[in-house]
Amino acid sequence: MNINKLDEVKEISELLREVSFFSSFSDVGMKMLAKKIQIRHMHKSEEFLHCDTENFFMYIILQGKVKIYRINSEGKAITLAIRQEGDYFGEISI
Repeated sequence: MNINKLDEVKEISELLREVSFFSSFSDVGMKMLAKKIQIRHMHKSEEFLHCDTENFFMYIILQGKVKIYRINSEGKAITLAIRQEGDYFGEISI
């Protein structure tokens, strides 16, 4: 593992420490998890997950907000939740 990857794992581990879901992880467990994390930068209004899509990931919001919504039978978006920095969702899928 090169120096840049080590720095990235350390940085991701520090970010994960701030998420309550991972509070009981040991340092070794946190490093193992950090190696598997993928950081994606999303643009405003970009959709990335649909309710009919099979999902195997957990999402942690590092910056900004995410609106979780459904489209009703009339074609209108019904907001179910707004998640903000530090929030997470999809943990049941993992």
